[in-house]
Amino acid sequence: MAFAKHDGKACFAPLPIESWWAVGANGDGITVNSSAAHTGRQCLCLRCKDRQTSTIVSSLDGPVIPPGAVTLSAWVKTVGVRARLELDLLAIADNERLSQAVSGMPQARYGVQLPESSADWVRVSVTGHCPARLCGLARLSVASGTVYVDDIQLETGPAVTPFNVRPAEWLRLSLTDGNDATLPKWVESDLVNRRITIYNNSRMPLNGIITLGCGPWNALGQLPITKIAAASLPSGGSRILALPPHSFAPNAYVVWTKLENNGQTIVNGAAQFNPNVLTGGANSKSMLRSRSAIRFAIAPNISPVKIFGIGNTMLQTDGNWWAGYRIADYALARKLSVSTSRCSGYDDDDAFLLAAGAFPTEVMNPIVDMIPKGSSPDFANPLDPQRMDLYNPAGIKAFEQRAEALGRKFGADPFVAAFQMANEEPYLNGGIFCPSEYADEDFRRWCRTKYGDLKVLNSHWQTQYAAWREVVPIVSAKTIKKLKQQPRPRGAAAIDWRASLGKFSADVLKLMRACPGCAMDSLRWRTDSTLRWYATFRRHATKFDRKTLYSTNLCWPDFSPQISMPFMRQMDATMLDVQYTAGLPRSLGTPAQMMNILEAAESVAPEKPLWGIEVYYQPQWPAAFMSLQIWAMVAHGMRNTLVFAWRPYSDAGPVKGTLAWKKPHAPPMWFIIDNDGTRLPAFYAYAQSIQQVNRYHRRFDGLSIRRVSTDIAFYVSNDTAEYIIMETGNQPWNSPWQHSRDNLAYLLRLNGITADMVDDETLPPSPGRFQAIVVPASCILSQEAAERLASFAKQGGTVVLAGISGVRDPWLNRYANVGGPAWAELSWQAPDFRTDAAGVAFDPADNTKGFCGIHVGTMPRGQPIQDVHGHTVGWTRAWGNGKLVAYGVFTNLTTANPHPSASVTAWMRQLIKLAGLHSTGWWQSLQPTASEAGVGAGPPVVEVVQRVKSDREKFIFCLNQGGTGDGVVNIPVGAGEWQAEDVITDRLITNARVESGIWKFPLHLEAWGYRVLRLTQ
Repeated sequence: MAFAKHDGKACFAPLPIESWWAVGANGDGITVNSSAAHTGRQCLCLRCKDRQTSTIVSSLDGPVIPPGAVTLSAWVKTVGVRARLELDLLAIADNERLSQAVSGMPQARYGVQLPESSADWVRVSVTGHCPARLCGLARLSVASGTVYVDDIQLETGPAVTPFNVRPAEWLRLSLTDGNDATLPKWVESDLVNRRITIYNNSRMPLNGIITLGCGPWNALGQLPITKIAAASLPSGGSRILALPPHSFAPNAYVVWTKLENNGQTIVNGAAQFNPNVLTGGANSKSMLRSRSAIRFAIAPNISPVKIFGIGNTMLQTDGNWWAGYRIADYALARKLSVSTSRCSGYDDDDAFLLAAGAFPTEVMNPIVDMIPKGSSPDFANPLDPQRMDLYNPAGIKAFEQRAEALGRKFGADPFVAAFQMANEEPYLNGGIFCPSEYADEDFRRWCRTKYGDLKVLNSHWQTQYAAWREVVPIVSAKTIKKLKQQPRPRGAAAIDWRASLGKFSADVLKLMRACPGCAMDSLRWRTDSTLRWYATFRRHATKFDRKTLYSTNLCWPDFSPQISMPFMRQMDATMLDVQYTAGLPRSLGTPAQMMNILEAAESVAPEKPLWGIEVYYQPQWPAAFMSLQIWAMVAHGMRNTLVFAWRPYSDAGPVKGTLAWKKPHAPPMWFIIDNDGTRLPAFYAYAQSIQQVNRYHRRFDGLSIRRVSTDIAFYVSNDTAEYIIMETGNQPWNSPWQHSRDNLAYLLRLNGITADMVDDETLPPSPGRFQAIVVPASCILSQEAAERLASFAKQGGTVVLAGISGVRDPWLNRYANVGGPAWAELSWQAPDFRTDAAGVAFDPADNTKGFCGIHVGTMPRGQPIQDVHGHTVGWTRAWGNGKLVAYGVFTNLTTANPHPSASVTAWMRQLIKLAGLHSTGWWQSLQPTASEAGVGAGPPVVEVVQRVKSDREKFIFCLNQGGTGDGVVNIPVGAGEWQAEDVITDRLITNARVESGIWKFPLHLEAWGYRVLRLTQ
C-alpha cells in the first residue's frame, strides 16, 4: 500500500510497482493485516472511520487489457459493510490515464456490491467489456463497516479462474533463509557459504529454463550464476543454490531470475528492479516490483575509527527537504571517493544506496530521549510530552532499552559507522527543565552529595531551609503548580511559558534572580544529569556494539563548554557543526567563535576521532572558500569532514527553482548542485579537494599526523560558563565573558600560539606537560580552581589572566578580593569593577574600541602593565616560584570581520611577550593592518598551523581568511638543515632559509588561499 502527497494534496503517479494507493486526505483506516489473510501471510483491511469512506485503488501502471471481456475478482470477508468493488478502464497514455483517474471519469466502469457480512472468505467478481486496448484499475470503497480483501485478480475473459499470483511473482528469491524483511548486508570478502533460495510460488507447473544472474545495480548481467530446468522446481517447492565464490567489491547488488519457454520470456526479474523511481513529496523508496529479484549490499571493510577523508552530509535529501533520494547521486559520490554520508531515519533502503556509494554512514535519529509519536507513557516530561522524564525510573528504563535495541541494530550493520544521539542539542530534553517529583528528588540527592550539611547549602545560597525536603531546583514540580495557577497573560505575553523554558522565560529568569545560588546549582545539576544520561545511553548501546562511534553533533559548543568538554572526553568521537570562518553573506557566527570551537574540539580529546557532521557551504560563497575550509578542517585535526550540503536544502523549507540564493530575501541555503542538476563551481572545488586530501592520506597517513605538542594550557571555567547562561537568559553570544574566551582563542592562534584547552576536571595543579596557563576573563571562579591556579604558579608555572577573573564565587557572592581566599596574598582589590567599555589602546595609531573593564582596582606588589596612554591595565609579579601576568581589561568584540585591529593585535603581542609564550608558527605580514576590510578582502589574515608526524617531519598549513597579499611563514625548527616541499603540487621549496632556529618562507597568497607544506630533516 502506498500513499503520497504533493503540495499538501493527495497525488497519484504511475509507479512501476504493484501497490495500492489510499484515496483521500490520508491513509487512516487502511492497514495491512497479518492475521486474517485468505492465502499467504497478509491482506488489506479497510475500516470506515469517523464516517469517512475508505478507498483504495491499484497502481496506475496497471496491466494493459485487450479488447473483449475482462473480469475482476477478489476474496473478501466483511463485517457490517456498505462497500463496492469496481473496475475502471483508463486510457493508456500517461497524461490521459492520470486525468481520468483523478477526475473519477474513466472510459468505462463496472462494479459489484460486497456482501454486508460474511463470517468466512467469499469471492466476488465483476465482468465488463473492454472496447479497446486500455489500462485496468481496481477500486474498493468502504462507506461503512470493515472489509478484509485478498487475492485480487484481473484477467481477460468472462469468467473467474482459480487465483494465481501474477507471473512476476511465480519465482521468488531469498538470500536470508526466507527472511525477506531485511536487506542482506555484508562486508566485502565476507561471502563465504552464502546461499540463494529460489521458490516456485506459481499455482501451476512451470516449463522452460530458469536463469539466475547477479550484478551491481547498474550492471545486472555482470555475474551469471546458473541455469536449471523449470520442471525440476515443482509448484510450492524450493531449491537452495550457493552464491558463487566471487570477490564482491563494495556495491549495491541484485540477484535476479528469468523464466524462458519456447523463445518467450515469461518472468524477467531484472526488469522488476527499478532503482530510479521517484515521486514528489513523501517518496517511496521501493526499488523492486516483485520478489523475482532481490538485493544485497556489500559494505567497505573499514573500522570507523580509521576513516579519514571528505564526506557529504546531505546526499539523502535529494534537494527536496528530506523527500527522496537518487541512487545516481550516490554513484557520483562514489566516483568522487566520498568518505561517508549521514542518514536521517536510517533503513535498509538507505543501506542499499550507501552500498552504491561504497561508503558507510553517520546516523541521525532517533533523538534518544524522544517519545514515539502517538504514545503517551507515564514517564513523559511534564513540560514536553514528547520527551522522556529521565529522572523517572520508568523513563530511564525505557531509555536504556532503546539504547540496547539500537546497539544490537547498529552493531550488526556494517554500514553504520557513527550515531548522533541528538541533533545540535548539548542538553537532552531539548534543554528545557523537567519539573517532576522524580527530578526534584534527584536534585536533593545531588545537593546532599555536594554539600553534606544543609547549613552549608544555606550559607552558599543565602537561604534558610529547615529541612532537605524543602530544597527544589529553580524549575520544580512545585514551581509549575504555582505558575499554572497564575492568570494567563494576554497579547504578546500570552506565549505559553512552558514552551519558553528552553530560552529561560521571564518567569524563570525572575526565579533565578531571586535565588542566584539555587539557580547556579540548578544549572550545574542539569549539566551533570545530561552527561550522566548520555554516558548511560552509550554504556548500554556498546554492550552490543563495539564498532559504532556514539556521540552527538555539537553546534556552537563554545557556548556550552561546561557540558561539551566533558562530553568530548566521554564519547567515542567529537562531532561538530562548524565553519572555518564567518562574515560571508548569510553565514552564522564569528571567526573567533569558529576558532574557539575548533581548538577545543581537537585539544580536549586528541586521541579520539574528530568528525565534522555539518561543515557549511552556501552557494553565494566563493568556490575557493570550499577548498580553504576543507584543508582548514584537516589542519585542525578533523579526520572526517562532511560538507553540508549536496542538492538544495534550507531550514526554511524546500528550495524551489534554480539560482534561488539570488532571489530577494532568500534565506540561508546550502548546496553545490542546483535543482536542475547544474554543478556549481564549488562542486568542482569540492571534488578537487577530496582528491587532494585522499592523496595526502595515502602518502603520509593522515591518522598519524598529530596536533603539535604545546606547553600552554587554556583554562575554561565551568562556573563562568554556567553564569553566562544565567546572566544572558540562555543567550551566551551577548556576554562579554563569552566574547573574552572566543577572542582570546582566536588571537592566540593568529599570533602563532597553540594552547590546549582544560576545564575544572583537567586543570593541572602544578607544571609538567604545561608550563603556562592562559585564562580568559572569567567572572566566576571556584576556590578549587583558584587554588589550582595559585598552586601552579607557586610551583614554577606562569599564570596569565587575560582579563579579570574570580570576581564572584560559584553562587554569585562577591569575593572580598579578586580570586577569593585562594588569592588573598595578591591583595587584588577591585570592589567597583564593571564590564563597561574601557578607554584603553595598545597601538598609538589605533583608538579602535574593543576592550572592556573599568575600576580594575589595585595590586600592591604588582608591576603595572600599561597601555600606550600610560593607563594601568594590569600587573605582573612573582607568585611563589612562578609568575603572574594579570590584566584587568579584556577584549569585548563580537564581529564577523576576521581582521583584528592594530590595538587588539598589539595587546595580544604584549601579553605573549610578558608571559614568555612559545609560538609554534606564525605569519609575518608585509602589508599594513586594515581592520575594516572584511572577510576575503584587505591584506591576508593567515593562520599558520603546525602538525607533526615525528621530530623530523612537520606539516605546515597556511590558511588565509583575508585578501590577496604577501608575507613570511615562520616556523621554529631549531638547529639543522630542513628540506621543504609543497604537499599538493609536490614541488620542492628552494627559497626558504633558517635564521636563528626559525624556518622562514616568503609566501604570496590569494584571497581564500592556502598552502600545505612538508618539512623534513
